[in-house]
Amino acid sequence: MTPHRLLLTALLAAAAGFITAAAPSPAEPLAIIYRDIGYRGPARTLTGPSPDLDLQWPVRSIRVQRGVWELCARPNYRGLCTRYEASERSIPSAREYTQSARPVTDAAPD
Repeated sequence: MTPHRLLLTALLAAAAGFITAAAPSPAEPLAIIYRDIGYRGPARTLTGPSPDLDLQWPVRSIRVQRGVWELCARPNYRGLCTRYEASERSIPSAREYTQSARPVTDAAPD
């Protein structure tokens, strides 16, 4: 193998490893929260527990792509918490203030 081809092979292998490491696992929970109804406006992608989102806007819609999500009105999963198993195009105004979020992992005991 020529040095040029060896270098190209090494670069491609490194790039493939980087892409694989950066992509979320299919089993990882994933949701996107939006400021506006209908999945519009500023958004935040959630891939794991977020005890303090520090949002400056209300959450008016959520797109649940994997898992079940709990959105809570106060930091550290306190206050009114609501679970979402599916996407919600319009979150009622009484539940729109969200300061923490986490995937729900209800594992039934054996």
